[in-house]
Amino acid sequence: MPEPLAKQYDCRVGITLLATHGLSIRVLSNKTNIIEHLFSQVQSYVVEQIFHRPTPFLRKY
Repeated sequence: MPEPLAKQYDCRVGITLLATHGLSIRVLSNKTNIIEHLFSQVQSYVVEQIFHRPTPFLRKY
């Protein structure tokens, strides 16, 4: 079994189902690139596996 992402990246992850529709995902890490990478993985999974669409690029600079 693969190592959990939180342990692999030395971070803390929390997921909460919202009272209406949706969920809230929290990531605590010492490195911004780890947070961005984890959010990107979650976004890709949700969009591709649940909505069956290609993943859009949402990053704003």
